[in-house]
Amino acid sequence: MNELVRQLAMPLLVWEPCRNTDYAHTGLAILARKERFASLHLVTKYPDSSFSRPRFIVARCVLGERSEPFFFIVNHWRSRVEVGQSRAAEAETDRVHTAEALSTWLAQNGADTCAIVVGDFNAEPFEKPFGKPGLQAGRYFRPLVYPRLYNTARRFITEPDYCEVAVARGAAYRASRARTTLDYYDKERPVSVVFDQLLVTERAIAGGPVVLQEGTIEYAFNTIGHHLPDGDRRPTRWSFIGRVARGASDHFPLTAKFLVRTEAGHGQGRAEEEGRRAAERRGGG
Repeated sequence: MNELVRQLAMPLLVWEPCRNTDYAHTGLAILARKERFASLHLVTKYPDSSFSRPRFIVARCVLGERSEPFFFIVNHWRSRVEVGQSRAAEAETDRVHTAEALSTWLAQNGADTCAIVVGDFNAEPFEKPFGKPGLQAGRYFRPLVYPRLYNTARRFITEPDYCEVAVARGAAYRASRARTTLDYYDKERPVSVVFDQLLVTERAIAGGPVVLQEGTIEYAFNTIGHHLPDGDRRPTRWSFIGRVARGASDHFPLTAKFLVRTEAGHGQGRAEEEGRRAAERRGGG
């Protein structure tokens, strides 16, 4: 961690280590440009135990002295690498309990909460943990209904190109970008999985102090994929031969840009958002 902080030239603003001395070098962290924030501090973690490895941490962030706060939630849910059926079931139960805790925290923090949720969930968007209230929402041409989270990873699981493009090219079709990671635990029949995800509340999409620019979301494997015979594209498996590394691991850097709203612009945006919601209530929408 110290080496990462040095290379990125960013201070370690939040660090919550595992309290078990056998794993004290692991934990969850937030690195940021300190001069950009009026304040950034830890407000809660789960589980609140002196021995466990944290599953998620919640930081309260304020960009300016008069800015509205938003929350940044970093996750690392229990691993799927478990030996034996009973241990695998125990790990799944742990992930479900973590999802319940996150859902409860969101529900308790009001309809106007602006939250960014990111991390390694060790579960795909359509799996059981994300079935908990508030953790699964589709977004079409209307904002979300709070307290649901919109999971931006969904579009990286589905077909990346328009249907007419794929059909028109027929056998010559090649996907424009890689879609998801590979399941390294099924060597005989690897399937696509995506555990690293970015989720946002409604106000992190529209009207909040920071607003996601959806078109900027990118997984680093986009540049190291290879095409399968059916035209689909997958990340190249990682290998290290003759001191030369190729491909990628089962996790990839996930990047996205957020628009930081100015104080004046924020006030105007908040008024517009409240007006829109009032109009929807009057119209029964």
